[in-house]
Amino acid sequence: MGDESAAYTPTDYILLNCGTSSSSDSISEEGQKWITNEGSKFSIFNSKNTLFASTVSRQDQSITRIPYMTARVFHETFTYSFLVSPGLKFLRLYFYPVQYSGFDGSTSFFYVTANDHLLLQNFSAYLTLFF
Repeated sequence: MGDESAAYTPTDYILLNCGTSSSSDSISEEGQKWITNEGSKFSIFNSKNTLFASTVSRQDQSITRIPYMTARVFHETFTYSFLVSPGLKFLRLYFYPVQYSGFDGSTSFFYVTANDHLLLQNFSAYLTLFF
C-alpha cells in the first residue's frame, strides 16, 4: 500500500494550567494531570512581575473546568522556558474566549515565539472567535 508513518508519540508531555495556585495541580475530566505555572520550573517572571491570576466571569456548562476556567494575565513581556529533548514538538494552546475578572480580552494581544521562530503574532483569542 502507501507509505505509512508511525503515530506521533511525544517524548515531552507538559500540561500547564495557567492561573491556578501553586498548591493545586489538577486532574482534568479526561484524567490528564495539569500542573500550575505559579512557581513552577516552567516560568520565568518578568522583571516588573506585573501579572495576576484570574478566573472566568461565566462558565458554559459544556466547557470543562480544567484548563479553561483560570488564566494568568501579564501586563509586560513574559517568558516560559521549557527544557525538552531534541526532535519535533507539537504545541497546543488552549483558549476560552470569555471575560476574566480584572481583564478585558477584547483589547489584549500576544505573541508566541519558539527558538526565535514566530508562531503567533498580535493574537487575540477573544477577537478571533467573536469577530
